[in-house]
Amino acid sequence: MLSFIEFITEAQQLKLKGWVHKSGKFVLWKYDNNLQPYHAQHVASNPKKYGLTKEKILKLLSEFWNDPDTGVPGVPDDKTEEIFQSIAWGEIDSSEDIDRYLEKKGWVQVYKEPEGQISASTRGALSKSDIHKVSIGLEKAFKISSSKFYPAQSPRTCVRSHARSWRPMVELEHGNGSIRIEDKRTWIDYLKTGKIIKAPQSKLAQFR
Repeated sequence: MLSFIEFITEAQQLKLKGWVHKSGKFVLWKYDNNLQPYHAQHVASNPKKYGLTKEKILKLLSEFWNDPDTGVPGVPDDKTEEIFQSIAWGEIDSSEDIDRYLEKKGWVQVYKEPEGQISASTRGALSKSDIHKVSIGLEKAFKISSSKFYPAQSPRTCVRSHARSWRPMVELEHGNGSIRIEDKRTWIDYLKTGKIIKAPQSKLAQFR
């Protein structure tokens, strides 16, 4: 039987993914070694959680589809239903139509890896205010400020090798830029102020 500390540690190391909305709402689930359920798969299987219905998703999937018989655009048909089922069953790992719609509505895709890193991404352009709101949603979803974090490599190793193998604690990529926060103190300050205030470097570190 796991001790309380072991239970908390194991929970923190779960592989989680989901969607976080700039309103603070979030939907999370555990994913397997094949990354399933995929983001679009979860939406197709649970449309109400995202303010959608199956009919609305079918409409999204047929938006740029012309009926081969009538030539009428945007009308769901048997082919649209087939695509929907393939998404819901995980046979298709993504859907630009679903992703694009949710991102316009303020949803952002997120991952939490076992080491504790949080990755979030959206193709939509976010304002500074929206980025801050999404970050607050990430904190609500993952309790980042009170969780453990295990970086893959040290920043110095990354600089020397010119490789991006060292992982920041939180990374949010969006249509017009990205933010990367590397330590808990900076993250907490950012949540409070909306500004990234880097911790002062020690005199010893300056000469390394």
